[in-house]
Amino acid sequence: MTALPIALINLENGLHEQGFAFDDPFARIFTDVDEPPALILVNEATQWWAGGGRGGYRAASALRRRYGTPYAIEIGWCDRSDHPPALIYDPTRLEMTWWGDERSIPNLSRRNVAELRTGTGRELRVVLQHWHPKDGDTRLKEARHISWTVEGPPTLLGGDLNGTGSGPHWPEKDWPATPPHKRHHKGWQPGGPGTAWTRDTRAVDHLIGTWSPDGGRVDGCGFHALAELDWRHRGADPADQLVPTTNTRAEHGGSQAIDLLLVNDPELFVPGSYRVHIPAGLLDTDHRLVTATIGL
Repeated sequence: MTALPIALINLENGLHEQGFAFDDPFARIFTDVDEPPALILVNEATQWWAGGGRGGYRAASALRRRYGTPYAIEIGWCDRSDHPPALIYDPTRLEMTWWGDERSIPNLSRRNVAELRTGTGRELRVVLQHWHPKDGDTRLKEARHISWTVEGPPTLLGGDLNGTGSGPHWPEKDWPATPPHKRHHKGWQPGGPGTAWTRDTRAVDHLIGTWSPDGGRVDGCGFHALAELDWRHRGADPADQLVPTTNTRAEHGGSQAIDLLLVNDPELFVPGSYRVHIPAGLLDTDHRLVTATIGL
């Protein structure tokens, strides 16, 4: 088996407002990640493409200095704003064989999709996503558009999905504390106007299935959330809440687990490897680093 350490991070506006000074932020964000990741999925690679891709190459170089690993990078596409995802990978462990970019791939559902190969010839598909931050109906459409990737080779789907899965172990926001004009960003009122707010799980549930009373999932496309696989390996206690992945303040309703890594085969997950890294001190971004290991 080839073990591939994975990292997922949403860098607020790609740190471009700090002049692409990545070294200190990456040193803090990855301070307790000793093993060099083979794949780093980045959300909000704002302006990384500009000026010949200078920002993206600086990010890869900063990670090379952090780990001594010669990282390569591909910058993706976003239709609503300059917040594309980016895929940073170790070319000594993974060979890129296909990348769905906006210039060569007219099919929108195949953009931001990578096909890679390990040194032993095993294939891996990586699907980078950053779903709409303010509208659950749009997120559901985005989930439907990308659900085709559950078929085929081993697949890792990751990104800021801006929504959670259903089930009592997924953290709930404090909706009365959430500003009224922001409640619809991550929540909805399934009973209609005037009824209770709850988190909107429709998009994520479309991929992983809806929580059922017996503790399983039904009617999903076949993906599995690494956060939930880890929770099951820990004993599947409903009181054992998944760790939130954002640094949202309590007076804004608190955090949720929305930065997610999904796989189309639960056997890909290496038990005990999943972690949400809670920062200490200075915050370089409003999301937390998520790491895990998959095995091919």
